[in-house]
Amino acid sequence: MVSDKFNNDFKNGLGGKFRDKKFVSIVAIGIFVLILAIVLIVKGCGGSGNVDDTQKGRGDELQEQSIDEKTQGKEETEEERAQRLLREGQELLREGQNYMNGTGGRSKDYEKAFECFSDAKRLGVKDADAWIGICERKLKQAEKNTANVPKKN
Repeated sequence: MVSDKFNNDFKNGLGGKFRDKKFVSIVAIGIFVLILAIVLIVKGCGGSGNVDDTQKGRGDELQEQSIDEKTQGKEETEEERAQRLLREGQELLREGQNYMNGTGGRSKDYEKAFECFSDAKRLGVKDADAWIGICERKLKQAEKNTANVPKKN
């Protein structure tokens, strides 16, 4: 009895579902949407990666400025551009370290250091993540210290 039902379903194309044009259309649309979503995820949706263009940091400004300067002369290759951006990022990392430690003629300023480290990260400096973490910890410690200082009346 069960085998008869199975044989009938098999002969009828799984109960005739694949013969139903609506079902086939819905499956085709679903597959299309899935493929489109995968392509958009892999390609990054074509956006700049920034949620808001008003959040541009110093690294973005340096990158745009350097691109403008380079286009006035000769065209740079992708490899040259990548190396230049990495150098700029490393400079930002050093500047952030100077702000963090109060060296290099800079006074200690954890917020400016955080900004430099974030910009260095945008330019592809791998060590910037670690420095961002250290800077966040220092900022929290500084906030705790200022909160524990008794107020004078």
